[in-house]
Amino acid sequence: MKKRSVVCALLAMVLAAGSLVGCGSNNNSDTSSKSATGTSGAQKEVSWATWGNEGELARFNALNEAFMKENPDVKINFISIPSNGYMDKILSMVSSGTEPNIYYVESGYHNLAASGKLENLEPFMENDKNGVTRDNFFPNVLPWFEVDGTLYALPCDTAPITLYYNKDMLSSLGLEDPNDLDAQGKWDINAFEEMAQKITESGKVTLLLDNSDQSQIGWFASSGAEYFNDDATECTIYSDKAVEIYTKVQNMVKNGLIQWNGSGSMDPNGLFMGQQLAFVEAGRWLMPLFKDIKDFEYDICPMPSGLDGGRETAIASVPVVMSANTSDKETAWRFFSYFESEAGQTFRLQDYGNCIPSINLPGLDDTVFMNEPAPAHKELWQKYRSEGRTKYVACSMYPETAQLLKDANDKMFANFEDVDTVLKQLQQDASAAMK
Repeated sequence: MKKRSVVCALLAMVLAAGSLVGCGSNNNSDTSSKSATGTSGAQKEVSWATWGNEGELARFNALNEAFMKENPDVKINFISIPSNGYMDKILSMVSSGTEPNIYYVESGYHNLAASGKLENLEPFMENDKNGVTRDNFFPNVLPWFEVDGTLYALPCDTAPITLYYNKDMLSSLGLEDPNDLDAQGKWDINAFEEMAQKITESGKVTLLLDNSDQSQIGWFASSGAEYFNDDATECTIYSDKAVEIYTKVQNMVKNGLIQWNGSGSMDPNGLFMGQQLAFVEAGRWLMPLFKDIKDFEYDICPMPSGLDGGRETAIASVPVVMSANTSDKETAWRFFSYFESEAGQTFRLQDYGNCIPSINLPGLDDTVFMNEPAPAHKELWQKYRSEGRTKYVACSMYPETAQLLKDANDKMFANFEDVDTVLKQLQQDASAAMK
């Protein structure tokens, strides 16, 4: 059974369950966990969970310790869950009433909120002493986190999607720098295709195209291929513009100009560092890996604009939520507020952290990442954090639509099925799933 099917089945079980019992705590023997230890006299406890690599988990544990030093009456129980199967585990905990007080949501956020499993965060943000208020978050990021206009989650941070590129490789092939092309208004999908032709002829790989919301927005919505309408009530993917851009990208894959990586089996990061790959589509999360590259010069550039000159940039951002089952919500918010605050985001994201802040406060970017030497065009992250958008609300509300899009992409880019036929069927199937 595919992971998406497992998540949907568990979510259905959660929504069908009765009232939750008990307070979320770290009492699951099969959960990989690390508990941060407060003072021996701590009387209050807050549990929270996420996934992460070794470096991220170490930083989370250090943040827990810093919070407890400032709040000696609180003990933080940190639950680390492997990313593979993370939401399966979380939903299982929700169904049994043992979920953490605070946790990251990988998928299904809107359904959890609509079913009453998550706490309304609006009252806690009124006059928050750490400045965690609605007005301090970037307004273009928040709509994805709203359910009927209410915030049941906050963006932990943000990762605007750009292209990392090997400057030395492009220069050696006589190709103009993408940022210079963009300054001239020439960095579009056609310029990218011409560049890909020369890169491929040199024996290198131009790009590994992922099967994700971010790629859908950056490569296809930029040319008018919108999966849903503005109010997320119907699928609108089938159009002349969509057929044109999907056909163009399909031909690039057919001709070997870019590689389809729908299964995720190829490692773009390793290929990039090995100087076999020209471009990688990602957020700041690659900087902890790339910051020590010495063999060649690299930078970031915008996604190429679409067929008609439009440019849609995706922003990756994970919801952080509070369980409605939390008994001591005031103490839980105290940690939540610290986590989202200027101090918390600085602690988590500085020194080549994996994202950039989700709150807009003077000087914060300079402290967190703008003072770092690489990449040279890091201001692009600022630009597209203010202009970009997060992934599709409808895919969160109707998880089946996300899988339908992935399946359709595989049909077009792995099996090379007729684009017109696939998109027409996708619109019918997705619209039916939404009803």
